[in-house]
Amino acid sequence: MLFASRILNGVTKGLNNKIKVIKRVAYGYRNFYHFHSRIYIIQVLLFHNNKKGLIRIFYPYQT
Repeated sequence: MLFASRILNGVTKGLNNKIKVIKRVAYGYRNFYHFHSRIYIIQVLLFHNNKKGLIRIFYPYQT
């Protein structure tokens, strides 16, 4: 299937992994709002400060 469609889900898996890490760290947060805010902050730092696109975030050595 990979060779027929040439679509990979690595970006999605990477983002899900980052959310799971935040979830483990956020175990002691008082409410869901703090958890949601942390995910939003990480998303802004990763995606909006990147000029070359999503691939650059998860594969930093690719030119």
